[in-house]
Amino acid sequence: MQDLDRKITPRRKFLSSKEPRLVNYYIAMAIDIILLYFFNNIVFANIIFLSMKDLTSCLWAINLALGAGIIGNFVFLLFRPSWFRHLVQAVLNALALLAVYTVFRIFPFVLNTDILRTVTKVVLVVIMAGIGLGFVIELIKSGFAWTHRAPPPTPPISPVSPPLPESSSDSTTSAAPPELPTQPE
Repeated sequence: MQDLDRKITPRRKFLSSKEPRLVNYYIAMAIDIILLYFFNNIVFANIIFLSMKDLTSCLWAINLALGAGIIGNFVFLLFRPSWFRHLVQAVLNALALLAVYTVFRIFPFVLNTDILRTVTKVVLVVIMAGIGLGFVIELIKSGFAWTHRAPPPTPPISPVSPPLPESSSDSTTSAAPPELPTQPE
């Protein structure tokens, strides 16, 4: 009977995501900080195929996604139940999708040939599709993890709460409530 309970079903395999190690959160924060610095300082570089005016109009979405990634990974260091981790990852994926979509819509790449422009646009569409799929998967995992989470522990008995009546098998010593003295009127 125990073998049937431990059988890995597709649903159980889908829900069983390995808990990331703490070092992964630190690495993700460091990468986000480096990318934030890079994208905010590339404006001062003189790169031929980048239009700096249009890069600054996309920078808000990039900064939002990277800043949320830093904050999200910091929160993961403090609080990381499975449902919360999947939910925050879905939000981070949505913000990354917003950033890539903003770059796709606003940012004109000044490339020499049409084939390079087409390849760049196709790569951005593939990236958006991957991030969108990751968003949907993380949202579904968050819902499943929320519905299958462990119930909260029962609170301890308060010292001011009355003790529970003891059950006894002896009928002669039944615990009757004490009579309250009446006040004269």
